[in-house]
Amino acid sequence: MFEKSFLPLLLVTLLCISCDTKKVQSAEDFNRQEIDSVYSLIALGRDMDLNPRERNSYLEKAWALADTIENDSLKTKVFSRLSLAYLRLPDSLKFRKTNRETRELALKADDSIVLAEAHWDLAEFYKNESVADSSYYHFSQAKNLYEALDMENETGTMLNNMAIVQEDIKDYTGSEITTIQAIEILKPLKNYVQLFHSYNNQGAVTANLKEYERSLEYYQEALEYQEKIPFENNLDLYIKNNIGVVYQERGQYRESIPYFQEI
Repeated sequence: MFEKSFLPLLLVTLLCISCDTKKVQSAEDFNRQEIDSVYSLIALGRDMDLNPRERNSYLEKAWALADTIENDSLKTKVFSRLSLAYLRLPDSLKFRKTNRETRELALKADDSIVLAEAHWDLAEFYKNESVADSSYYHFSQAKNLYEALDMENETGTMLNNMAIVQEDIKDYTGSEITTIQAIEILKPLKNYVQLFHSYNNQGAVTANLKEYERSLEYYQEALEYQEKIPFENNLDLYIKNNIGVVYQERGQYRESIPYFQEI
């Protein structure tokens, strides 16, 4: 009796599990298709071959779709991409709105990487807007998050960005100290791009302090790191221009001419 009554129950249970599994799979397929659609729209919104109005239209459609995503983790990552797309458009109002939502979602989803990226984007925005204190604050927030995650490349990069902001506002001593901290992290990692920026900033700081010999030494080190960068670039032109300016500041006009001519 037990076996006869148990078998139908077992079949019903298996059928229910099968139906539930199909529902879950269907939901996953729907979410995957939805995410792919949003990412495609964001990619179109970042396409520089399109005019700003077209790009904005695609991003608005992406936003409308992204807002319907129920999975907090996925929604956080999508809004992070959307925020960056508006930063690059540029659309300051929509960038700030999507960036704020990204940070709120990242806190809710406990996603420190996306939160750090959002602070980084906001810092870049404020830097472009010449709001130095806000830019420095958000670079610092991103640095603290990356540091807690043991993401050394990103930590060193944020320190470089903080140092450049300090140099911009003439906090030369603070900028030099922050750059030294960045170099200590970046050297073992052989991050030649960021080391180039570190030594370029040191050259700018010491030039502003009228320590011209030190400035030229730093610029030469920056050139050495530029040569180690494993892809084509024209970063050497920035350094050669800076070296030419240093010679001008020293009144050595003949020495400056070859650098400007080369540029």
